[in-house]
This record gives sequence, structure tokens and C-alpha cells, in this order.
Amino acid sequence: MQPVDIQPMDGFLSHLEFLGYTLNTIDAEKHITGAKHPTRHNLVVRPWRYGALLSASYGATPAAKADKTGEMALLKVANEFNMGFTLCRAVLDKDKDFIMEAYYPVAYNKRDFGVFLDTIENDINNGFKGISAESRALIA
Repeated sequence: MQPVDIQPMDGFLSHLEFLGYTLNTIDAEKHITGAKHPTRHNLVVRPWRYGALLSASYGATPAAKADKTGEMALLKVANEFNMGFTLCRAVLDKDKDFIMEAYYPVAYNKRDFGVFLDTIENDINNGFKGISAESRALIA
């Protein structure tokens, strides 16, 4: 198996800092960085293939995680998000928390990455607006 090219993350991370994100290293060996912002969605940034994978995570209520019925309801919520997304996809992780993620498939480019970040932000904001109140109640 050939190794996959790892994209240098400097451009991505500098761009996030310029926009006001505070960065913290989550895993230096794997180049995973947390990006926290006072008004935008917090992100985790990691190299992926020839670009970067950005993700935002949201917990699910303990009641929703408790059994298969709750898990099925959470999957329905993920599908509600996915139906309205332009770029992102919503998935459940192994702990049944929501992950909204998007893949930037090429080397850093200032203009394109800016549009990419705005689209992520719009997707997540519109996603929360577009789901039912019942579904919103399952997200912690």
C-alpha cells in the first residue's frame, strides 16, 4: 500500500487564525488541530489525502444515546441535516455524537478555502434551522 500524500497544514491554519480562530494542537504526530471561534462553529482540522478534512462535533442527549430507538432517531436527524447540506455531511461517530464534516480536496488556496469555510458555516447554520424542533431536542 502506497502512503497517501499529506498536505502541509500551514496555509489552512494561518487562514483560520486570521479569521479569529484560536488554535490548539490535538495530536501533533497526526497534525490534528482544534480551531475555536467566539461566533463561528468550532472545528477540528486534519490533513486528509491531498487536502484537509474539517469537522464540527455536537453531542447527542444521553436519552437519545440510550438504546436502539434513540440511535435510529439520531440517524434520522443526521439524514435531515444531509438533505439540506450543500457541502457538508452529517454522520454519527462511535459514541453516537454528531460530526458535520467537509473535505477540501486540494492544496491550500486563499480564495477557495475562504469560500469553503463560508459554505461550511452556512451549511451548519442552515442545517440547524432546517431540522424539526423534535430533532433539535436530541442534540446536546
